[in-house]
Amino acid sequence: MRFGAQTSAQLRDRILQLGQIDSVDQVIAFQSILATFSGSTDRVPLASGEVTVSEMPRDRARMQKVLDHLHAHYDEPVRLAPLCDLVHLTESQLQRIFKRSARMSISAYVLQLRLGRACQMLMQTDSPVGLIATECGFSDAADFARRFRNARNMTPTAFRTAIRGQELKSVPKRGRSVCQSPQT
Repeated sequence: MRFGAQTSAQLRDRILQLGQIDSVDQVIAFQSILATFSGSTDRVPLASGEVTVSEMPRDRARMQKVLDHLHAHYDEPVRLAPLCDLVHLTESQLQRIFKRSARMSISAYVLQLRLGRACQMLMQTDSPVGLIATECGFSDAADFARRFRNARNMTPTAFRTAIRGQELKSVPKRGRSVCQSPQT
């Protein structure tokens, strides 16, 4: 979800103050913030996050196995052979079923998983960008920075700075938030 300037301005200080109050008051304040978000009229969904699996039970079971594998191993190089062996399909069959269900290729899906995890790490840790790149499965920091900039219209460092102190001014390409992992 992306919220408009009015909701952002209304909640910014309350969100920033969460870390400065005791735990019981934090819970109450957080619930109040969530209630305000849910009642906001200036919210816009960034992506549906859906992966529509085929109506055929066999395809559904196969896709679930593939998705489980990808979520568990997104930080490793993507190889089709182990996925094909897992679900007993040829590469072309697997790619066709995956694309029909997820509306993107396997490599695009894994990239979204990696970028989502990277965003999470950029927001929640002080780890160096190079370490985040490696832990998220990118070949090197330059590859990570290039792909992140292409998807987010800013560098990972600029994203970290923006998320920690300023409102994000960049809108992801194609209306998809790279900082939300694709959902199964």
